[in-house]
Amino acid sequence: MSETADGLLGVKGRGRAAPPSLAQKLLRGGLWAIAGKVSTMPVAVLLATLLARLLEPAQLGGYFLAMSVVAAAAALVQLGLGRAMIKLVASSIATGRPGTARWAVFAGIGVTTAAALCAVVLLATAPGRALADTLEGGDLVRPVLLWVGLLTACFALTELLTETLRGFHDQRAASLLGDQLLQRALLCAGLAIWLLLGTTPDVEAVLVAALAAAAVATALALWLTWRHVRFLGHRGEAPPLATVLREGLPFMLMRGNFWLLSNGSIFALGIVRPAEEVALFGAATYLALLIQAPVTAANAVFAPVAAELFGRERTGLLGRVARGTSAAMLLPALALVVVLLLFGGPILELVFGPAYGAGHTIAVILAVGRCLATIFAPCAMLLAMSDRQADLAWVMSVSSIVSIVGYALAGPVWGGAGIAAVVALSLAVQGLLLGLACRRRLGIAVYPHVTIAAAKETIRLGLARRRGRSEATHEENAP
Repeated sequence: MSETADGLLGVKGRGRAAPPSLAQKLLRGGLWAIAGKVSTMPVAVLLATLLARLLEPAQLGGYFLAMSVVAAAAALVQLGLGRAMIKLVASSIATGRPGTARWAVFAGIGVTTAAALCAVVLLATAPGRALADTLEGGDLVRPVLLWVGLLTACFALTELLTETLRGFHDQRAASLLGDQLLQRALLCAGLAIWLLLGTTPDVEAVLVAALAAAAVATALALWLTWRHVRFLGHRGEAPPLATVLREGLPFMLMRGNFWLLSNGSIFALGIVRPAEEVALFGAATYLALLIQAPVTAANAVFAPVAAELFGRERTGLLGRVARGTSAAMLLPALALVVVLLLFGGPILELVFGPAYGAGHTIAVILAVGRCLATIFAPCAMLLAMSDRQADLAWVMSVSSIVSIVGYALAGPVWGGAGIAAVVALSLAVQGLLLGLACRRRLGIAVYPHVTIAAAKETIRLGLARRRGRSEATHEENAP
């Protein structure tokens, strides 16, 4: 048995410990995912604060526009293979096919690298300039297109490798790299030095610093992934490249839809409004995206567990885990909505400066929409992990169409408030359709639900497992 496989099964030396229970995986993975999110929030707030203090509103708007292009291009370049790696790696190892996991990782890295190089060329040449020309603040984006392309490549590779590490259940490493946490922390250090020295950088200087930090994160992600892959055996057939790409399709649609409802809204506003207004909307969007933190943290743990349970056909247990995950997402999201409703204006002024308090209404509208979406957030992962690509594609397509049409109609008339309302409506429609599809196709009803008895049982099983008691499959066999 390979060293990695031994580690996943809890083998230590010659003595074999019992494999970790589902409760242990949820608890251990959840603690690391939560730790990553708890670290991400203050780092992200610090980054926004430093940017607002160093850049004028128009320059900050240019930065938001450039990063919206990076986010879109990275989602396209990755072809959805990041989340697909969770499914391919976790399910292959769980079913005794480490060779399949090995070749899936190599295929994902190869395809993403090739696509990233193409993206760099396209963004740095005529297509990139044509894209910048569609923006009111295009004069700020046009000179930095090369750095935008290179950032796209780094972000795409880092995210692919981060999700691969989640497939190996290495939540500790994934939490460090997820949501570009390490990259943001390194960039904060560089911006803090500029601030202390009294230097005033422009958008290009900030993006160059961001690229240097992203390159460090990508190199670390490659090394951490190789530490797992090199110990995988060769048992199991190599998946055809077409199969790997097909696995990534639903996740690419999810990423594209997520971009439309976050950075895409910034880009849409940038087409019809000046960079200063984009900066105000971007600040409000950034604050509202804090609602996404509990969703991302819970999904980071839920995704590999869902892949394993689908492989074992334990849909009953999976339904209970999904409903508990929904509750874990919704409760902190509701708390954040209340905080933004009461103190959103002062928070915007504190983080970004006095000029940004006017974005309070936009931040609240966006936060309410994202809070409603958390109710059915596990449904997208359930459909993707169960190979219901057609249903997922249909839901994402409807939501995307609502977003695009809404942006075109509301943006020129109502500006940021209109775009925010479209985002909230699209999120509500998407969540409802995902819940209906999950119930109809999988027979799993997803809604926030957790009981004290279930929580106590999960804790009891995890503690018993750590003491070596033979309760490895108790939760799977439970009625």
